[in-house]
This record gives sequence, C-alpha cells and structure tokens, in this order.
Amino acid sequence: MIAMLCLALAFTLTTATAIQSANTSSSPHVFESFSVAKDRMLPEKNDADKRDIEALLSFRKGITADPTRSLSNWTSTNAENVCLWSGVWCRKHTNRVVAIILPRLGLKGTISPSIGNLSLLHTLNLSLNSLEGRIPPELGQLKALRILDLSTNGLEGSVPKSLANCSNIQWIRLSDNNLTGSIPAEFGGLGKLQHLRLSRNNLSGSIPNSLTNCASLINLILPGNNLTGKIPKAIGQLTSLNRLCLNHNNLTGPIPLEIGSCTSLLELLLNSNNLTGKFPEAIEQLTSLNILHLQENRLNGPIPYNIGKLKNLFELSIYDNNLSEGIPESLGELILLQKFDASHNQLTGKLPPSIGKWKNVNDLVLTDNFLFGRIPETLSNCTTLKRLKLSSNLFSGDLKIHFSSMEVLSVHSNNFSGTLPASLANCTQLTLLDFSKNRFVGELSAHSLSNCRQLRVLSLSSNEFSGDIPLWIKNLSRLQVLELSNNKFGGRIPPALEDLKGFRSPKVSQLGGSTLYEDIPSIIIKGNEYRLEYVLVTNTILDLSNNNLTGEIPPNIGNLSQLRLLNLSRNKFEGTIPAYLGQIEPLEQLDLSQNRLSGEIPEDLSQLSKLSYWNVSFNHLCGSIPAGKQLMTFDERSYQGNPTCLCGYPLQSCK
Repeated sequence: MIAMLCLALAFTLTTATAIQSANTSSSPHVFESFSVAKDRMLPEKNDADKRDIEALLSFRKGITADPTRSLSNWTSTNAENVCLWSGVWCRKHTNRVVAIILPRLGLKGTISPSIGNLSLLHTLNLSLNSLEGRIPPELGQLKALRILDLSTNGLEGSVPKSLANCSNIQWIRLSDNNLTGSIPAEFGGLGKLQHLRLSRNNLSGSIPNSLTNCASLINLILPGNNLTGKIPKAIGQLTSLNRLCLNHNNLTGPIPLEIGSCTSLLELLLNSNNLTGKFPEAIEQLTSLNILHLQENRLNGPIPYNIGKLKNLFELSIYDNNLSEGIPESLGELILLQKFDASHNQLTGKLPPSIGKWKNVNDLVLTDNFLFGRIPETLSNCTTLKRLKLSSNLFSGDLKIHFSSMEVLSVHSNNFSGTLPASLANCTQLTLLDFSKNRFVGELSAHSLSNCRQLRVLSLSSNEFSGDIPLWIKNLSRLQVLELSNNKFGGRIPPALEDLKGFRSPKVSQLGGSTLYEDIPSIIIKGNEYRLEYVLVTNTILDLSNNNLTGEIPPNIGNLSQLRLLNLSRNKFEGTIPAYLGQIEPLEQLDLSQNRLSGEIPEDLSQLSKLSYWNVSFNHLCGSIPAGKQLMTFDERSYQGNPTCLCGYPLQSCK
C-alpha cells in the first residue's frame, strides 16, 4: 500500500511536470502554472466552455462512489467555478479544461464517453481507483491528449484502437486492470509515444511489429499478460528504450540478436516466458544495463564469455534455464553487482576467484548445478554477502571462508568436509544455516553458534558430526527447525531444549510474513525423505533421528507446545514414552520407532487429534494401545516389532 501511494504521488508530480512542459512549449495561450488557473477571474463562457462543463458533469454522473467527497463541488450550480473543481485544470485565461487528475480517491463507477468531448484535454489521470466497465473508444477524439493513466482499476474489454488517433500522446498507462484482446497494431503510428505500460492484464496475441516504429519509446512495459509469439526482430530500432519488460508472458523463440542495438537500455526483463536458443552474445553491447532478468525460460548454451562488459549491472538473474559450461572469469568484472542467481541450470566447472571483486554483492545463488572444486577463498572479500546458496552441486573441500554479514547460508547436498567454519559465530543476523548432506565432522561443542540468536532454521543432518548435542543450542530462542538427523551424536537430549521459545509460541504476528524460507533441508516425513520448498512461520520441526542418543526422552520435551514434527527414531532411547507428549496439541507427526522404549503407550497421547503419522514400531512396548480417535486411524505397521503383549486396535484384542 505504501509503495502504491508513493507511486501515485510520484506519477502525479511527473504528470504535473509533463503538463507544464507540454504547454509552455506549444502556444502563448496555454497556462504557465496550475496556481494561475486557480486564482483568476474567469471570462464569460462560450459554447466550447459549456461543452466542457457538460462533459465533466456527465463524467460525474457515471461515478457511483466518491468516498473522499473529492467531487462534491462538481455540480451544475457551481459551473461558474469549473476551474476550481477538484482535480480539474484549465487553460490560462479561459474556462477550457486541459487536465483531469484524480488518482487514488477510491472512485467507483464507469468512465463516461463524454470525456471525448474535452477537445483540449491533454492529461487524464484516473489511476488507483476502482473504476469498472470499458475504456470509451471516444477517448480517441482527444487530439491534444498527451498523458493517459487509467492504471490500477477494474477496467475490462479491449484496449481501444481509437487511441491511435491521439497523435500527440506520450504516455499510455493501462496497467493492473482486466483488459483483454490484443495490443492494437495501430499504436505503431504514435510517433511521439514514449511510455507504453499495459502490464498485469489479460492481453493476448503477439507483440505488434508496428510498435518498433515508435522511435520515441523510452519504456515498453508489458509483463503479466498472455502474450505469445516471438519478440520482434525489429526491436533493435527502438534505440531510445530505457526499459523493456516483457516478463511473465508466453513468448517463444530466441532472443533476437538485434536487441544489442538497444544501447540505451537500463532494464531488460524477459524472464518467465518460454524463450529458447542461446544466451545472446549481443547483450554484451548493452553496457548501460542495470538489471538483466532472463530466468525461467529454456535458454541453453554458455553464459557469454564477455559478460563482464556489462559493468553497470546490479542484478543478473538467469536461473531455471538449461545453461551449460562454466561461469566466465569476466563475471568478476561486474563490480557493481548486487545479485547473481544462476541456480537450476547445468553449469559446470569451478567458481572463478574473480568473484572476490564483488564488493556490493548481497545474493549469490548457484543451487542445483554441476559446479565442483573448492570455494575460492577470495569469496571472503565479499563482505556485504548476505545470502549464499550453493546447494546441490559437487563442491568439495573445507569452507575456508570468513563469514560476517551472512543471513542465509545453504550448502546442502555437496561434498564439503572439515568442521564448521569458526567465523559463523560472527554472523549475528544469520537466520538459516543448512549444511546437511555433506561430510562435515567434529563436535559441535567446539563451534558455538550461540551468538546467532536470529537463527530459525539449523540443519546439519546427514554428516558425520559427533559428541553431545551442544548446550549452546538453548540460546537460539527463535529456532523453529532443528535438523540433526543421520549423524553420530551421542549422549542424552539436553533438558535445556525446552528453552527454545520458537518451538513454544511461533506466531505470525511475532515472526512476520507467511513463510520462513525456500530451499529448506530434507526431512523424514511419514517414513520417507522429502525436501520442503518452504516452511511456514507456524511450522516447527525437531528431528534427531538416526543417531546414537541414549537415556530417557526428557519429559519436558512436552513443553515444546507448538511442535508439528518430532522424530526421535533410530536411536537408543530407553524408558517410557513421556505422557507429556500428549500436551503438544499441534503435533502432526510423531516417530519414536527403532529405539528401546518400554512400558505402556500413555493414554494422554490419545488427545493428539492432528496426528497424520505415528510410528512406535520396533521397541519393547506392552499393554493396551489407547483408543484415541486419531490413533485408531493407523494400521499395524505403526506397532510392528514390539512384544506380543502390546494389544488393542489394530493388533489383537487385549485379554
């Protein structure tokens, strides 16, 4: 909402500037400033003046809701003061209306065709309202129109072809509506058009080749539609383009080589289409480029060798393609780069040491490729790095990197070895640490993360860590996912785990947002391994399975009252199942299988009404299985491998 308010304010100011510049350059009769038009005595009305008033009153009649009462002075009895009506601007020394500027007022209703009778109107801004219905074709009668902004409403129907008759128009902004049909090919005749924004509608068809005749175009913004076909090769004729945004459509075919002629481009967004072919080397010619988004397409081949020529680049996103070969050494020349995401490709080779030149980088994401070798120690020079994701590659060796500003560090599913980097203790803003599925060794007690008090996800599963579960974990009060499974941890579960407040009261209002992270470590769910794409802020997971933990399950684990998944299977726990587990009301999955637990299953567990997975197989349990509503939904596999004295549904009846 704040962003939209700022956008509306910025555009209104831009509109006012455009109005002034447009008028002061055309005729000695145009108004020099809005204040002049508001403070003068107006002359007698002529027929043209009356037509303007009638058109405005007709527009007012089409407005069914005006919550801010902004149009309260738009009345026939107040016609003498038309130039003082809210949002109305007049030509200097006349009553002729030249601008209607009514953004973000909550207006409802339709746009009256009578607006087309305002023959001197050069600005119409009705953005950020709740207007419905069609855009009147009669707007094409406005020969003086320079700025049309109807964005962020509920307008339907097609984009009127008649707008092509507005030969002086510079801005057409119809984004965020429900418009359908195709982009009028007739727009190609608008030689003065500088800004065309039709994003986030339901437009279909291809991008008209004729648009490449609009030599004055600065911004061509068409994302979030259903556009198909190829990007016109003649796009290279638009040498004044600053922003070309065709993302989130269904465009196909290659990126035309001619795009290299658009040397004024600052933003090139072609992501989220079905583009094929190579990553064009012609993009190297766009040396002014700040943002390049090509992700979520089907591009193949290598990253251009001379990509380093784009020295003004801030963002480079090329993930979810079929790009191959290595990461060019020249990439390190992009010293202004803040974000590089090449994940989910087929890249190979080693990381070039030149990336250590990135002094401003915040995000480096290379997940799911075939990259190998050691991580260059020069990465320590990237002191602004906050999010590093290297998961699902073939990297190896120690992580001899100095980490300081890290917030998200995910390197799971590689061949890293050695101990946890000592510098992690300096990462006081760290929220996710995923070192799972590697070959890390050592005792955690020697590598304290107690300073990482913002940590919410800690996954060290499937490594060769040993020793006791360290006491410093109790300091991680915001922790919600603790994954230590498939290691060699021994000893007892420290009672201090009950201090983990994140397992006790994780509320959205306290933690913010709806999801914690994407690319979450794999966990055992219902006896099978899964990788979660995201974790909700209300999800809490404690997985200590497949270790050498001994002793009894501490009763105070029942104080972790917001746990949803608890997996203590494949350890050496003894004693009885704590009745307090029945107090964990949200518990959905409880796996205590393959331990040495004995005694009866506590009746309190029958209160766990949300259980979707329950396994106490291969223990030494005996007695009657509680007849809880949810426990009655599990079959004998949940209880197999226990003595025959365990009875009740679904096993044999108790005698």
